[in-house]
Amino acid sequence: MTDRSPIHIAAKHIGFPSIALFRDLSLSLEYGQFTALLGPSGSGKSTLFRILAGLSLPEGLCVENLDSSVPLGENTSLLLQKDGLFPWLTVFENAALRYRLKDTPSLNLKAKVMDILDQVGLSNVAHDLPAKLSGGMRQRVALARILLDERPIILMDEPFSSLDPTMRQTLYDLSRKHLSSKAVFFITHNHSEASLLADTILEVNPQNKTLQRKTLHA
Repeated sequence: MTDRSPIHIAAKHIGFPSIALFRDLSLSLEYGQFTALLGPSGSGKSTLFRILAGLSLPEGLCVENLDSSVPLGENTSLLLQKDGLFPWLTVFENAALRYRLKDTPSLNLKAKVMDILDQVGLSNVAHDLPAKLSGGMRQRVALARILLDERPIILMDEPFSSLDPTMRQTLYDLSRKHLSSKAVFFITHNHSEASLLADTILEVNPQNKTLQRKTLHA
């Protein structure tokens, strides 16, 4: 049973010898909440994401007094800026990747995957390979995979950036619907996107290298 207490991360200093990205960092992620990290390019958003996700960090980066309760591994699903699709798998197979890796066949798996692909507008290309898809379509496959994933923590880096405005709104609605019980953390530089999708916005303050918290939804 997954611990449903808030996910917390804190650090005294994150940065390089000549530049600080964050000072006295402290943030919490709640289950059933969408948290947006908002800030301009170069403000340290992706670095903080990589720390949360347990990914490799830039050479020379220093993290002082890191205290993290993020339960990585089996509890966490990642969506990076690159879609991460396997070129030899079809759209359907890429979307259903989590099920393939678990090797737990389900009688209604095909219907479940096809339903999500239909909701993201890709059911008509379910048996195509990624090479046939546009960049926006590939991103929708990656998002479909996240919507199908059963893991309780979702970390996403600019997940909607390659989508047109109409499809972006559709994916906002689907994300709120399918991920409503999860702890969702996503990076964006789009103020409107953060306001529409997030319950809480953490905005990077480049002057004092801190995060300013703004709660939007009760």
